[in-house]
Amino acid sequence: MAVNDASPIVLPDTDPLAGQPVTTRMARIGITVTHRSEILEQVTLDRDEAARVSAPVGSLAIRLTRVHYTDSNRAVETADFLLPAAHWTIAYHHKHPAEIARTPYSSP
Repeated sequence: MAVNDASPIVLPDTDPLAGQPVTTRMARIGITVTHRSEILEQVTLDRDEAARVSAPVGSLAIRLTRVHYTDSNRAVETADFLLPAAHWTIAYHHKHPAEIARTPYSSP
């Protein structure tokens, strides 16, 4: 909240740019987001967590913590997701920069 507290993008779900990517919303207030981290952790749901995601207490879930950063590694937005393992498959697809894609693979 320290970054966007008095700005029009304070709440990502209800502000004027709701639904837009973090990079777009932050650019609106002059902040350039350059990278993000995502941490995935397997957890066992306690009573409160299970109620929030409509899953049985004690069932497995994935907690995903996402943080967006500036080029100086200042965290500008965080989000935490709790995904019941029985209902989600997590897959990542990444584009590689052109210079990496052109580099031939060589085995060690």
